[in-house]
Amino acid sequence: MPDLPPQPGRRTFDEAYDSADRAKLERLAERDPALRDRLELQQSIDAVLCRVFAEPAESLDLAPKPHQRRHWKLWLAAAAAVMLLVGGWRMWTVSNRPDVLGPLYRDTVAAGFVPEVVCTTDEEFTNWCRAYLRQPIRVASRSENVQYVGWNKANVISPISGILLVRVDGDPVIVVLERRDRQTRVPGAVRDKSLHVFSRYVGDAVLYEVTPKDHATILPVLERMPLR
Repeated sequence: MPDLPPQPGRRTFDEAYDSADRAKLERLAERDPALRDRLELQQSIDAVLCRVFAEPAESLDLAPKPHQRRHWKLWLAAAAAVMLLVGGWRMWTVSNRPDVLGPLYRDTVAAGFVPEVVCTTDEEFTNWCRAYLRQPIRVASRSENVQYVGWNKANVISPISGILLVRVDGDPVIVVLERRDRQTRVPGAVRDKSLHVFSRYVGDAVLYEVTPKDHATILPVLERMPLR
């Protein structure tokens, strides 16, 4: 098991990470909803700690008895320290997880960007999602510059993850998707600086779009259909 950064659980987020590490985590959080939630939780905990240990502006006669106040502060501090330790460890491991999406993208392109299952119509798309994800997902709107090629499967975020192949303005784009309850791996940051990763939940599914574009093209137009 890798070593933790020195005592991240005993300091606030700003104190536990230098400016470069904080900037890296914040960039990752822009594209990873789970990490963004953890960062926001971390900042909330920091604010509580600062209030707990702040010196009062003046002494009030109606304040709790000293030993009661001390025990209450100790309890809060202990609980917050544990949460900080867990949060610090999770954030540190997110930035150090292996890059699985970058190699998948490169290998798929190198293999000719050929799908195992051709999918060109809305009906084919929805039926595949219904069969694999047990929920129908559709393309809410289509654009002339977007070509849906088809589906593959690979060991990425689960042993058999769904891989949607798309061309946007002629450029290859892939979307990795799986049911949340079947996801066994959270991908790390893509090391290829020419690629960008965006994530989104659609119903019970988690999706990652890997694209050379600086914005997500496919994720915003996917939506869950009502179950029949």
